Amino acid sequence: MFGHEKGAFTGAIRKKQGRFELAHNGTILLDEVDDIPTEIQVKLLRVVEQQEFERVGGETHIRVDVRLICTTKCDLLQLVKAGKFREDLYYRLNVINLAIPPLRERPGDIPLLARHFVEKHSTLVDDRPVTIAAHAMDELMRHSWPGNVRELEHVLERALAFCGGHEIRPEHIIALSGENADAGPPTLEMAEFGKRGLSETVADIEQRMIIMALKQCNSNQAKAAQRLGIPRTTLRDKMAKYCLPAN
Repeated sequence: MFGHEKGAFTGAIRKKQGRFELAHNGTILLDEVDDIPTEIQVKLLRVVEQQEFERVGGETHIRVDVRLICTTKCDLLQLVKAGKFREDLYYRLNVINLAIPPLRERPGDIPLLARHFVEKHSTLVDDRPVTIAAHAMDELMRHSWPGNVRELEHVLERALAFCGGHEIRPEHIIALSGENADAGPPTLEMAEFGKRGLSETVADIEQRMIIMALKQCNSNQAKAAQRLGIPRTTLRDKMAKYCLPAN
């Protein structure tokens, strides 16, 4: 967040501006501020109070003027009482408080978000238009979404991998929370595969799952392999098999 000077630590081969410096006269978003370590909270408090900081390894005071927006998944006041978040920083940040209800309390947003995520991840099906069947949308509306919007996005990513690139149906909707665990695995109808054989179908789904994992992990092969539950060497072999770019 604060940048560093050249030579400040091993690997600091050049001066680097921090996020606050880059956001001067603009806005900076601190996502999930409840996860910020205590030692960083001290530095953040100084920026908020004095509007200045030093880069790591530097001595020059850098003044900034930024609008600060913070998000949190926890009740910060409870963290303050538990000694996990600085009280002075809490009151400095808590100027205008906007509480966004969980997704289960605003089901009217689900159809709009679902269509947005299908469009966002359309590359999983070669940018072909994909519709969400009415019964599939009903399934999305029934789910309580303990993982909120992120869970909805991941469920639709996986649905795109299963649907074959035409229409997302109820059997393609697999909740991440395990609410439907008793229902067993999704039932894929043979009609959706046309004249393709089992090997072609499995390869098609496998390729899409690899693409999805790489996209979720920002092309980090080690993390993607871990997400897929396979060795990294196996992932590389499969990427070569499907002619997928290495980065």
